[in-house]
Amino acid sequence: MEQHELNAVLSALELHSKKIDERFDSLEKRFDSRMDGLENRMAGLENRMDGLENRMAGLENRMDGLENRMAGLENRMDKLETRVENLENKMDERFERLEKKFDGLRVEFRETQETVDYLASKNIQHEKKLRSIVVKED
Repeated sequence: MEQHELNAVLSALELHSKKIDERFDSLEKRFDSRMDGLENRMAGLENRMDGLENRMAGLENRMDGLENRMAGLENRMDKLETRVENLENKMDERFERLEKKFDGLRVEFRETQETVDYLASKNIQHEKKLRSIVVKED
């Protein structure tokens, strides 16, 4: 009977170990499927990260392009400013020359006026002399 009880315990233990093995197998399958799911999700996240990195690289390239264009525009603006300054300097020089020219013309005009005034006064003096001579003869 002891043998029989021992066999019963052994068969019960064997049955119990089979159930435990089945549970472990079930848990292992669930764990594996979850791990596979997590790995798939991680791969998806990695793909998304790669996509984001590519987009970021594209944006950086566009920013670099914009920076280069801005640098080009700044250079053009600097050249335009230089040209405007040069034109302003030329205009200032020309206005100064015109002012000197007009100053010279003013001096000449004043001298001419003085000469005309002098000649007019001499003309009047001669006319007075001529009248006085003509009056004495009458």
